[in-house]
Amino acid sequence: MASRTSLVDLPPGALALVCSYLSTEERAAARATCSRLRGAANASVTTVRVALSTSDTPCMAAVHASTLPTRFPAASCVVLSGTGNILQLKAALEHMQQLPAGSWPGITSLQLDLQILGLWPTQLLDAAVAATARLCPHLQSTEGLPLAPAPLRALAAAAGSLRRLKAMMLDDFSHYKDDSPDTEAAEAAAAAAAAAAQRRAVCGALSALSGLTALVLYSNHSPCRAAEADLEGLCAALPLLPRLAHLDAPLSLGASPPLAGCPALVDLRLSASETYDTPQGALQGLEPALGVTSLAILSPCRGSEYRVRAADLEAIASAFPNLESLDLETCIITLDGGGCRAVLPRLRRLRGFCSFGLLEGGALRALAPALEALTLGSTYDLGSSDGWEGHDTLRELEIDGSPYFLYPGRDQGLRLNLNGNMMGWYAPDRTCLVDLGALRKLPALGSLRVGLAANLSNDVSPAELARGAASLRAWAEGWTRLRSLSIGGSDIAGAYFDAGGALPVLAERLGPHLKHLTLGPCSFVRGASEFASMHDCLAACLPRFVALESLAIVFHYVTLQFVPGASTMARLEDTYSELMHGLAAALAKPRCLWPPRLSAVRVQLPMGNSRAGVLLSFLGSPPWMRVEGYLDGRTSDGCRV
Repeated sequence: MASRTSLVDLPPGALALVCSYLSTEERAAARATCSRLRGAANASVTTVRVALSTSDTPCMAAVHASTLPTRFPAASCVVLSGTGNILQLKAALEHMQQLPAGSWPGITSLQLDLQILGLWPTQLLDAAVAATARLCPHLQSTEGLPLAPAPLRALAAAAGSLRRLKAMMLDDFSHYKDDSPDTEAAEAAAAAAAAAAQRRAVCGALSALSGLTALVLYSNHSPCRAAEADLEGLCAALPLLPRLAHLDAPLSLGASPPLAGCPALVDLRLSASETYDTPQGALQGLEPALGVTSLAILSPCRGSEYRVRAADLEAIASAFPNLESLDLETCIITLDGGGCRAVLPRLRRLRGFCSFGLLEGGALRALAPALEALTLGSTYDLGSSDGWEGHDTLRELEIDGSPYFLYPGRDQGLRLNLNGNMMGWYAPDRTCLVDLGALRKLPALGSLRVGLAANLSNDVSPAELARGAASLRAWAEGWTRLRSLSIGGSDIAGAYFDAGGALPVLAERLGPHLKHLTLGPCSFVRGASEFASMHDCLAACLPRFVALESLAIVFHYVTLQFVPGASTMARLEDTYSELMHGLAAALAKPRCLWPPRLSAVRVQLPMGNSRAGVLLSFLGSPPWMRVEGYLDGRTSDGCRV
């Protein structure tokens, strides 16, 4: 039996790795164990919560604020939190105000806990922001401040260094209106005067932050009429921010931002309110912004994707004629064949949630004749190869949700839920595979990413995996120009993408010319290929990638194996350690046994309480190898072991 090593006896690198995975509560327990664990836990902290009053979560009390730089040397972000205890708030503020200016030189980011917005009196909230800004001479970004005059003025001490402001529109800012009369009870003239004063106050306070390069405005709800004056004040301030290059804001309440008057603005993200049904309606009233080269349009909320038609694309082209990048991540691009007159001659990158008809009738070629990169969450256009003809400049392609194989006798198996209920549009059933082999018609294509889909409502049989491997073999025949390939299962479908079956096919078809390969999410499925282990698969396939310069493998969180005599697979968690130790042995082979040009290897492994020790198998890996762990589908911060 292998000997056990005490946590405190681990080398510094391993101890830092362990501490990087600790939760806030676990870090607190580690600090109470011994001085070495306390130092390691504190050294891994980058965000410190400072409580100005009693808090339900582990925080550093404001009375110890002077020790923050020494206790947390890597900290760059402070989060203000606490409850509504007024006496404690005043005492904590008095202590922070007595500290020397610039006491937190390493802090570059300030965030407000959203709970305090409803608990703290507004005067104390503004005072807390002002006190923190005075302590942070290099403050560059803030998040969580209300869009109102007083909180914005509180940032005056950081006006010279502040570059990014993320402000919130609350439901009602009447408590920030400098003793203005209640607009609901006042006469119309008084209400109009109060709104005008509020607009001027917001505009003046925001324009004083003249160093801003990025401004983000968000709301937990649709902005109400009480916030209209604040939004109009922001719009009036935009031309007065000479360095503003990035703007993320809603289009609502008829307050159209004067984007044409923003001299440095190049990157724009617009969130349309529920008032508008289409992007065309959201863009009405905007003057052409000739300097904007990057645009993203977001739907009002998740699960309510926009249906973008020809008229919407024409409105986008009219408002932003010089676009080079268009992101419609939450939009379903549907063209009914009626023709699209929109032309974006400089567009290089296009992204959409899904497309239906975009690649028919030459619509994409007419919209973006110089397109170089296309990303689609899914597409229903590519049952034949005609859609790819004429796209001579397309260099990068990403398609997610592409079925790996169809399911005979199961109504063609795969039906993608696009949450298109609000727009009354549903995705059609799959009747054929996307013909990815037709990519041979793209002469400039050098980079391809494919996310494969699987029908998880049914068990996957060996015969279906064999059909998937046959599909991959047919596709790869058209990928002879590729230099970079990323292929794996979309989300949980990675469990059914067998690395043992895919690597031999890719080595045979792409080995002579492929430079960069990312495989995953994937699993090694025992019994689905000729290999008994992942070790054998890598040893046989990797030497055939003679041009390979970088390799990344992302393993799914389950290991699968065909059950003898059965037609389906079983999930075998107890095989994880065995397979991963075999992988470690394969990766530890002498450098001469790897492809001659390979200089970077990245492996991502699923983590968990029962699996954390597996990463220690890689402690002896060479310096050009990077091993990471991830939890619940999210990768770690990339700590090397």
